[in-house]
This record gives sequence, structure tokens and C-alpha cells, in this order.
Amino acid sequence: MFGLLLNNFTIEDNQTLTTIFKLTGAIIYLMWPLLVGHGLYQILPDRINLNYNLFIINSFIWLTAWIIVMII
Repeated sequence: MFGLLLNNFTIEDNQTLTTIFKLTGAIIYLMWPLLVGHGLYQILPDRINLNYNLFIINSFIWLTAWIIVMII
């Protein structure tokens, strides 16, 4: 949620700072699935087998879908 809020944040009469906030928010929002997957991979016990590649694939699908929505 923080990434979405930061992505929609606007400062009047300061385009550079607004662009920095929007890019930071978009990066946080798009990296969320990868960060959650990495955290789960580190925290869960060794008895639970997770395929780390699925988290990376999910992140790229998330990024692709977001880019397609932004283009449309």
C-alpha cells in the first residue's frame, strides 16, 4: 500500500521531486511479490520445499501485467 500511495503522491511546482516519489513508489509496488517470496523462502522451515524460481516468475508476470495496464 505504501508503494501505491507514494506512486500517486504529487508535489505542486516541483516536478523533479514528484517524479522521484512516483518512481520510488512504482519500484516498491512492483518489487513486493519478489520481496514477499524471498522473505518466505528465508523464514519457512527446511521441511517446506519452495521453488524460488516461481517467485521470480511471479514477479515478472506481475511487472508485465502492470505495464500492460499502464499502456492500455
